[in-house]
Amino acid sequence: MITDLAQAINTKFAETPAGDALRLVLSGGLWFTQAKDDVAFPYGVFTWDGSTIDEMAGSTQAARQQGRIETAQLTFSLYSKNDDGGLELFDIITKFIALFDWADLAYPAGSTYTPISMERESIVNRGKIDNVWTFDLAYSVMYEH
Repeated sequence: MITDLAQAINTKFAETPAGDALRLVLSGGLWFTQAKDDVAFPYGVFTWDGSTIDEMAGSTQAARQQGRIETAQLTFSLYSKNDDGGLELFDIITKFIALFDWADLAYPAGSTYTPISMERESIVNRGKIDNVWTFDLAYSVMYEH
């Protein structure tokens, strides 16, 4: 489940030409759960914060298991170490939103997921801590399986 979603996010990030502008400014890449120790700034890390079953369709147990609609909560943390990192991150966020808001994710071959929506819930400025600027973007991703 989580692996399919992470692969779909990485596929969207790597998409050409749609992801080109974001990859250009987020030069350290977008990582699932944790970046490498030697990653270059700016970079992003996304985490799976949990999920909920929103609806079970059908009248039998088998039908309900086949028609589940699930919503996963993801947090994308973007990091910059530049003196003007706040400005740099606002540019990255603009490009991030252009790529991921309401994105139609492509799940890997063999996945049982059918994409429904990817909705941004919030942006939070964490400020500059230990000389690193951090912004968090929270998304809800709905899919059927």
